[in-house]
Amino acid sequence: MWCTRSFQVGAGLGLVLAVLGQGIVAWMGQDAGAAAVLVSTGVFALVGLLGGVLTSPWLHLRGGRPVAAGLVTAGLTLTAAHHVMATGVRVLTGALPTFSGLEMFLASPSQFFHAALVGHRAEVYSLGMSALVVAALLFLLLIRRSATQRPYPPALLAAVGLGGGAVLFVLATTPGFRSVGDSCPELTLLSSFGGDTSASARKGARPPPSVPPGPPLSAGEAWLASARAWKGPRPNVLLILLESVPAHHLGYAGYSRAATPNIDRLASRSLRFRHVWSTAPASSYSQMALLSSLLPRRRPWLEQYEQINYPRMLFHDTFHSLGYGTATVSSQNENWQGMRRFQNTGTPTFYRDSNDHPGPHMGEGDERKLPDHLTVDVFLEWLREQSKAPWAAYVNFQRTHFPYALPPGFTGRHQPSEPNPSTFGFLHYPREELEVVLNRYDNALEYVDAQVGRLLSHLEASGQLDDTLIILSSDHGEHFYEGGRITHGKSLTDIQLRVPLLIHWPRRVASRDVDVPLSQLDVMPTVLELLGLEPHPSFQGRPLTELERPGAPHPGIFFTLHGLRLGDGVVCWPWKLTLDRSSHHYELYNLEEDPGEVRDLYSPEAPIPAALLQVLTAQLEAQLAYHSPQGPRHERYAPRQVHCPDWSTFASGQRLQVGASKP
Repeated sequence: MWCTRSFQVGAGLGLVLAVLGQGIVAWMGQDAGAAAVLVSTGVFALVGLLGGVLTSPWLHLRGGRPVAAGLVTAGLTLTAAHHVMATGVRVLTGALPTFSGLEMFLASPSQFFHAALVGHRAEVYSLGMSALVVAALLFLLLIRRSATQRPYPPALLAAVGLGGGAVLFVLATTPGFRSVGDSCPELTLLSSFGGDTSASARKGARPPPSVPPGPPLSAGEAWLASARAWKGPRPNVLLILLESVPAHHLGYAGYSRAATPNIDRLASRSLRFRHVWSTAPASSYSQMALLSSLLPRRRPWLEQYEQINYPRMLFHDTFHSLGYGTATVSSQNENWQGMRRFQNTGTPTFYRDSNDHPGPHMGEGDERKLPDHLTVDVFLEWLREQSKAPWAAYVNFQRTHFPYALPPGFTGRHQPSEPNPSTFGFLHYPREELEVVLNRYDNALEYVDAQVGRLLSHLEASGQLDDTLIILSSDHGEHFYEGGRITHGKSLTDIQLRVPLLIHWPRRVASRDVDVPLSQLDVMPTVLELLGLEPHPSFQGRPLTELERPGAPHPGIFFTLHGLRLGDGVVCWPWKLTLDRSSHHYELYNLEEDPGEVRDLYSPEAPIPAALLQVLTAQLEAQLAYHSPQGPRHERYAPRQVHCPDWSTFASGQRLQVGASKP
């Protein structure tokens, strides 16, 4: 019987792959699960059964059986390919792929194929050949006629298949069952479709925090009117954004190598912000959040800016409104993950990224980047053509992005700096090559610093340096085996989230260290405040003076992770709470006492994590509600950020009642 045969073949394939996968995971020292074997087997059996039901009409046609067998084989082979790929990703990264990871892969397949092939080319090719063999065997098993031809009612089989699928989906989105998804590829993918924003915590006596609504859109018109009447200082404004540079990896911040003399010299005359968090450890989120002062969390899954139906005011929009000439000059491919769509607001501006350059690039496919010295050339050419009107420019450098390669003709002084190309990958490289990788990264950082030096030298030579407000930051940090992690985009650690921030305007701003905790959302409001302007009402960030005011409530500092893993977190100084939604795992750190995030203090019964979870959940629910089809986007700007708890109102015993340090 056709449907029974499809069911049996699917179940058998699922059982074999699940046992092999869990065995490999256990052998690699990660947690395996017997329940995951049963769930995976059930998923494959359902795929086979549904394939049998849907293709059964072909059996009544002449020559239809091979077609039906081919279709069921294709469905089972694709399911098997996902299972094997997901198991491999888990071995390399410790996490199973989610729906957001799938979205990211489909948007940039060349980048992720390359990451998978590095160091594993033979294994990938072997798996590809094995998939062809398995597909052929499945086809032969399915096309063979059974001696028993007694059919079951198709309606019954369809009901069983659809019912089983519905049960799996309900279980996948039920918190009590989703722990199985930690080791089951199919359940992880299925549960990530739900886009859960809930968080479980002890219900305390404290009421949940309220989320202030955004101002009405009419406030934007009032801001534009005040901007047109603005008579304050009009310095030039230069926003320099580095790539993958952690807060601690610069000389002025204590890094041992003198890799950034130009940035350090700039820092000596600047506001130096010591506690600044990016909104995400990924460029497509963090860069757009910095430019717009808007939280990137708008939907349950990966945001690729496909539907921009909400008000926003970006860096170039803001300064164009103030009468500035504006420019964006970037070394990266701004089409990556839809960033250019987000930046396209209709405001006239000079715009150049790696796609606009006909000459040499570095990298392939969606990762094509322009050497940073050419980006400086383009910017300086634009700058020389500016009239007497003030200018505002956003310049993005990329050489410190993995794989940290210098352009041809440039040689770094830190050697050796060429890791084994067959094992040097974004997802994994051997710890034994760490010194070589750090040499390579620091060479790239010195190259980028030299480009910053070129910008500063030109401004100084043209007499504009002291009359230019310069902001320098990074989109996120980078791991070099701290805690066993590498690169970025895979966790919410401070090494990936803490970024440098300098604001240089010596004619108006005295150099000093700023210790108040900030989000990068606060950069644009702070810059406008320095110019004597109110923040635009679309901004969710707050200006520095408001945050430094004694006794003033502080908004939470929120960040999110959408990619190979799903996660959210919040800092309410000194406490930091993160939630890994891929593994349903919480962590709590006291950053004042434990800046390295070594001692996880999370306890579901303690009041501090409960209060932080309330803050985090309230903000996420407000974000998603605002951006839902029924949200008030055509009436109001985005909701404001939730204020942190006042820790002084917690009894000392409550403040200390957190989990014991975990090994």
